[in-house]
This record gives sequence, C-alpha cells and structure tokens, in this order.
Amino acid sequence: MRASDEGGDEVVAAATEPVSQALPSVPGLDTETGLKLALGDPQLYRQLLHSFVRSHREFKEQIDQATEEGDLDRLVRLAHTLKGSAAQVGATELSNASRHYEQALQLAKTDALPIPALPEALQVELAQLLQNLAVLFDQSLDGPQQNRAASKAVNRQWTEQERELYHRLQSLLATDDFNASRLLADESRAFQSLLGSQYGKILAAVQAFDFEQAGNLLQAAGEKR
Repeated sequence: MRASDEGGDEVVAAATEPVSQALPSVPGLDTETGLKLALGDPQLYRQLLHSFVRSHREFKEQIDQATEEGDLDRLVRLAHTLKGSAAQVGATELSNASRHYEQALQLAKTDALPIPALPEALQVELAQLLQNLAVLFDQSLDGPQQNRAASKAVNRQWTEQERELYHRLQSLLATDDFNASRLLADESRAFQSLLGSQYGKILAAVQAFDFEQAGNLLQAAGEKR
C-alpha cells in the first residue's frame, strides 16, 4: 500500500532525486534501514518522515497530560506508538528507548506502582530527531504558519529570561560543551521563539560538534537585538 500524494511537488521532486540527495545523513536516523522498510521508495520514506514529525511533535505534552491525569493506558499507547513508528523510519535508538519506557509503564500498571517519569534520554533523543527532520525539510516543527510566526518573533525584543537563556547557551558554546545540545532540546520552544529559523541551524551545528559555527550563528542572532 502506497502513501497518499499529500506533500505536493516537493515530495514528487524528491522521488526523482538520487537517494543520496533525497535522504542525506540525519543524526539519530538510520536512513538505509528506513528506506528498506519503505520498500526502497524515497518518496514514500519522506512521506513517512513527514508523518512521524506531525504525529510526535506534541509527544512530551501528551505524556505530561496523561501523567497528570494518571492515565496509564494512554501512556502505554503513546509509548507503544512511538516505539513502532520510530522503528519504521529507522530511528532505532529512539525505538529502543521507547520500548524500555513502555515496559516500565506496563510494570507500573500490572503491579500498581507509581507512574514512571518520562526518561530524559528519550525526551532528548526525540526532540533532537524532530528538529533534525525539521532542518532536513527546511520547516519549523509546527509547519509553515508557525515558521512565519517564528520569523516575526525573532524581530521582537527579548525578555530578561530569554536573554539569560541566550547567555547560558553562549557560555556553553564558548567552552565546546555538548550540554549545549541538551539545553537546546530542553528549551526548544523558547529557543525557537528566540532564534526562529536559526534554531535548527544552531542545533545541527552543535550535534555535528561544530561549536564555532553554532557560536557564530548565535552571535549573529544576538546582534539583531
């Protein structure tokens, strides 16, 4: 069964590109495995990746809500769905982390144990993959409308809290500290509001250990203030 034609000319054009161009290296993603699972069809694989972003960009918020409501059944479903869809697109490490989380939730359900917290490693892995895919597709995590809104947000004045976040990140980048990646993931919404389209570029540079480039991009964003 083939996926729908949703995605328009961009997806059709991608299908005619060489695989190496249509599917560049993405941290956290085994594109070779993902492509095989998509029947070797780059167009279908890109559609699956788009679907993955749409389906899981609110995962953390959904988990928080279900945890607050004590809804273990929903928590198990969310973890199970992420496990399967991550495996389908070749995000093996994320799928394994989701499997362990699902098992912990199942144990809490059967043994009447406290609800386990969402593992930080899983949260960071998912946030980074979503952002990497957003960079790949050159869009914000919330789509074109949110991307335009983010561009406008970059032109506004920062609050004191936002300036503090900016300087924290700046200090980490200045010392080549990979904790910059965790800060970008943990405060992704705030940094997307601060940096707009530059957020994805900075995150990608940090994940490639190019702290100098990330620092330069951050400085350029700060100079607009």
